[in-house]
Amino acid sequence: MNSSLDNVDELLRLGYGDEYRLENLKKRLESGAILYALDNDYLQKLVNQYRGEIQKVVEHKKPEPIPEPITASDETVEELDETVEELDETIEELEKKIRKAYRWKI
Repeated sequence: MNSSLDNVDELLRLGYGDEYRLENLKKRLESGAILYALDNDYLQKLVNQYRGEIQKVVEHKKPEPIPEPITASDETVEELDETVEELDETIEELEKKIRKAYRWKI
């Protein structure tokens, strides 16, 4: 059995029903809102009317590909370590300048 969101997606993809109303239903379903009875009836009417086409399409949906894990090379890690060291030195220099500036003002 398809979820209401799957059915809305397929109806939009197939171009059946009122696009504006279906987009509104989609937003509400994605946000976790419950559909009004009239909207639910409208959706069920369309699903029943185009059941054969919707079922055929949803059953053959390709699963989303799993992204490759990101791995860091040794060079990348070394470059990041160097950048962190440079930033630490810059922070130390700025802190010294701030301390020196405040000593003059006191």
